[in-house]
Amino acid sequence: DIDAADAHWERAVEYMRLADQPAGHAVMLSNMALHYGMTGRYDESDAAFRRSSAVFREHAPGDPTHANVLRLYSGLQFRMRRPQEALATIRESIAILDRDRQSYAYFVAQLNRAGFAFAAGDPAQAFDAIGEGLDVAFAAFGPDSDVTRRMYAVFARLLLFAGRDVDAARLVDVDDSRWCD
Repeated sequence: DIDAADAHWERAVEYMRLADQPAGHAVMLSNMALHYGMTGRYDESDAAFRRSSAVFREHAPGDPTHANVLRLYSGLQFRMRRPQEALATIRESIAILDRDRQSYAYFVAQLNRAGFAFAAGDPAQAFDAIGEGLDVAFAAFGPDSDVTRRMYAVFARLLLFAGRDVDAARLVDVDDSRWCD
């Protein structure tokens, strides 16, 4: 019952606003945005994410939770075929994160930035994002961790798209001949 769910979300958002809990209000707005997005109502989701971000900017600038909301919002923008906006939003998310203290969130944001940059036709920025992500993954998780290996896979795909088959094969430690047929 989508209508009932909508009513519950709207009440929850209003309760948090009335409770004078700005960060909680912003989080509730972003959760409602996710609900709208999951039900295919991207314009409503977009508006709720914008409201959430505005509350964070006014009442809790620099809050790492805002960085996560921005990361989620960038995903919506990307699904709405707005890669340039998604790229700007994910860069705003990254600017909030401390790459050492929030290393996993920073890594995920860089992974998103790489994908958005590539979709926006900016391979240089995509490769830069992969480099940043790999630096963090190596330092925080080590070269053989699952987290780092995920970045390798993304980087290898970017190398393939860039026509650098041999480099991609070396990155994932695969026999070069399989990639160069």
